[in-house]
Amino acid sequence: MATISSCCRRLSTTSYYIFPDYTTERKRLICVVCGSVARGYNFGAITCMSCKIFFRRNAFASSNDLYCRAGGSCEINQQTRKCCTYCRLLTCFRVGMKRELFRIKENNNFQWFKVDKQQQQQQQQHGEKLRLKSQSYEKPSNNQVIVPTNSSTIRSLDRFQSPHCFQLSENDWLLLNKLSADFDSLNYHIAAKANKLHQRLLSIGIQPLKMRAKASYIYDITNTLTDTGLKFIKTIPQFASLPDSNKQALLVRNARSFTMFYTHYQMNLKPMQTILETPYWQASLEFILSSSTIYLHQQVKYQIGRVSLADPYLIKLILVIIAFSAHNIDYNDIVISQQLDEYYHAQILHRKQNIYVELLWKSMIHRFGEVHTILQFNTIIQTILKSEKLVFTFDNSTIPFEHKFYENVVKSISRIL
Repeated sequence: MATISSCCRRLSTTSYYIFPDYTTERKRLICVVCGSVARGYNFGAITCMSCKIFFRRNAFASSNDLYCRAGGSCEINQQTRKCCTYCRLLTCFRVGMKRELFRIKENNNFQWFKVDKQQQQQQQQHGEKLRLKSQSYEKPSNNQVIVPTNSSTIRSLDRFQSPHCFQLSENDWLLLNKLSADFDSLNYHIAAKANKLHQRLLSIGIQPLKMRAKASYIYDITNTLTDTGLKFIKTIPQFASLPDSNKQALLVRNARSFTMFYTHYQMNLKPMQTILETPYWQASLEFILSSSTIYLHQQVKYQIGRVSLADPYLIKLILVIIAFSAHNIDYNDIVISQQLDEYYHAQILHRKQNIYVELLWKSMIHRFGEVHTILQFNTIIQTILKSEKLVFTFDNSTIPFEHKFYENVVKSISRIL
């Protein structure tokens, strides 16, 4: 498991990843508005200096003076935060930044600046509209079937009735920051591998395309992504407490699912984009994959593409949730069933998974607000289930590439555990 100090040393080089250079073991914070590096707690939320200054300048701006061409649906991140003032300010309010926390200096004494009664009434009316709108998503239509739930599910749902359960605790932040540190330190190896492969392709660029299309290139990248994903799962505290036999069974059964998500995330980053833009990539895929397999990969890519992975915590939490998934377990497999029998009857794996499901819910509430989270959370869960259903088609195929993939997974697991 990579330590925090080693992570900081690895990130001291130039990197395109979320966190900049760090020379000490200071705790890393993420701006809940745009996702860049945060500098502290400002106006009720953890933000970067840019968003702090933005909120100071625009917190009391009239809504009539601001306009969004996209109808208030712009995605705010480090690259797009200056594109739409309306959506950025709306995101600031969603994550909990408050105008009441402004201070003015008067007679050398700091006094809390109080918002006038008219502004408070407008905020209360806006909050009531959001609450009524969110309730409308919970009302089943006449055609919907109400599924009965057991008492444990009801108790779990009751926890979300209190507004305090939406708040991230200190332990939640520590866990999120640990996941980010481990994730980004491992991603550095993928960037180095991708750049090395890209340089090798440039050196043989004068050769015909068919000579450059080699299966080994695809296998090298796939193995690197798989190894890195498995190493990240190994750093999860709840995973480390499992017996080795249970670890192996879970990794084998869920390797394809979280590798799919992880690969899609990496393909949208700069190092992998340089490889995808080369003519050899598509030729190599066609060299080792059949048309039906490529179609299945495209279907999985479409499902994953429905979820925006711009949030710095989203991909990490999704990978952890998939790692503890029981959806992919083949209960007809005697070996797998024997290895996981004790844990599944005790529902320990489900409890471990629920820790991160709730953490995902609370982090999205903190970042996007309740109404947006309700819609996006539903999309994420549907995407995970549909993707795993498609992945099950890979598991039951006789495609040589899939057999090669699982051979490499077993080898990677034996090295990691």
